[in-house]
Amino acid sequence: MKIVLTGGGTGGHVSPQLAMIAKLKPLIERGEIDLLYLGDEQGMEAQLIPPAGVAFQSVRTAKLRRYFSWQNFLIPFLLLKGCYQAWRQLGKFGADLVFSTGGYVAVPVVWVAKLR
Repeated sequence: MKIVLTGGGTGGHVSPQLAMIAKLKPLIERGEIDLLYLGDEQGMEAQLIPPAGVAFQSVRTAKLRRYFSWQNFLIPFLLLKGCYQAWRQLGKFGADLVFSTGGYVAVPVVWVAKLR
């Protein structure tokens, strides 16, 4: 079974994924499951997930700033780019399941998973 994990930006999103990876380690080692993590290359998941032995691919997206910022105007375009990247990664990997713990990086991955 091929499982895509997503979620990130903060420890609250990444820590549950790390705990799940640890529990799934025996299945991974026996080749019963294959994991891919889709996250933000700027998020803490980019540093924490690869040492856990899981393949990591970045998906470009944007977090909503709760204050006025010109960067908020870029969000729709960055989300489209993230959806395109997630579409390609999910198709290439052949995911059977997507498991999300939330966070801004999970939005394009979950949207695309629902469409596939």
